[in-house]
Amino acid sequence: MNKLYRAVLGYEKLIFTSSEPERILNFTLQYNIPLWGIERNGSEISFFVSRFARRHFRAFEEKLLGNESIRWEKRGSVRFFARFGKRLGFFLGAVFFFAMLALSTRYIWSVQVKGQERFTENEIRARLKEIGIAPGALKKEINTSEAELLFQVENPEFSFLSVNLIGTVAQIEVRERESVEKTKPEEHFSNQVAKIAGKIVRYEVLAGEIQVKIGESVPQGTLLISGVRENKNGGFSALDARGRVFAETRRCFEETIPFAQRETLYTGREKVRESFEILGFSFGNSSVSDPPFASFETLTVTEDLSFLGRELPIVQKSLVFLETEEKNEVVTVDRAKILAYDKYEKYKRDIFASDDEILEENVTFSEDENGVTILAEIISVEDICEEKPFFYNASYLMN
Repeated sequence: MNKLYRAVLGYEKLIFTSSEPERILNFTLQYNIPLWGIERNGSEISFFVSRFARRHFRAFEEKLLGNESIRWEKRGSVRFFARFGKRLGFFLGAVFFFAMLALSTRYIWSVQVKGQERFTENEIRARLKEIGIAPGALKKEINTSEAELLFQVENPEFSFLSVNLIGTVAQIEVRERESVEKTKPEEHFSNQVAKIAGKIVRYEVLAGEIQVKIGESVPQGTLLISGVRENKNGGFSALDARGRVFAETRRCFEETIPFAQRETLYTGREKVRESFEILGFSFGNSSVSDPPFASFETLTVTEDLSFLGRELPIVQKSLVFLETEEKNEVVTVDRAKILAYDKYEKYKRDIFASDDEILEENVTFSEDENGVTILAEIISVEDICEEKPFFYNASYLMN
């Protein structure tokens, strides 16, 4: 125990060379200085004293004779600090790091989720945090069975949850409940009506009763296929009307492309602000309240840090500011016409299906000091059916 005590406090070895080396022993006896490990080697005497006793030898060193000398050798903590004193901060930091590392094994460092399909991992982590499973939570305070039950009660979108605490990692496995369409009430059915005016060309009825004839012109909203049909016994029954009714239609498209346009461009400059989340506590600056650019867009990157292949309870969040600028662009007449025609092509893709047929289209351009205007008239044969629900009762129909 004395050896450990001396090593921690530190001690030094004194080596005295003289023709009368016993003189220093008399000095230690005179001043009652504790020492140990006395050795005699010819004209040298050596022994050990505590680091605090060295100051008592200053008076003796000042009165050394010409053939006498004293050497000191540091031992224990004194020797350690003498050699590594300039690196003390490094060693203290290392001790603190490993102490915190050992302490943090009592906590959850990270949450890993698998099995999700419709929900993102961050969405599930946010819901798990509400029931106490998150980085920084004490493992001993988590009852996995209760957590699994509570999660499913509060989140009916999930049919299964498994929580496994392995080391400092909470491994979560989920199963999302299959999305089942709500069955509509038995009295809820639908008709097929005209979404645009046209002249009937042909029809295909899969369910229901056709209400129009070929060659008939119908306005928008006309009942095309009825979901109510008469039975042989004179009664009526309802169903979902299904089918297609093709009619010759006329559509108009108009769009103006201005010559002066303004667009947002990236300048290539960017700034990154980093923050860290350690066991649930956030440090650093990841706020957009004081942006580095007047005009910008942001991008957030999240990364779990690791050390020597072991995941740490530290999440690094980088908020990237991308500088943007507004640029005025002058569009030529030819370019404006191309842009206008691109919008017209997109309109046709959005409106017409693959079975529809364009019979005729008349496209004209006009221009003034502000821009170019495209005007298109389209004659086509298209399916004009649109579903419209109704409620059926044995005594009346309610559209």
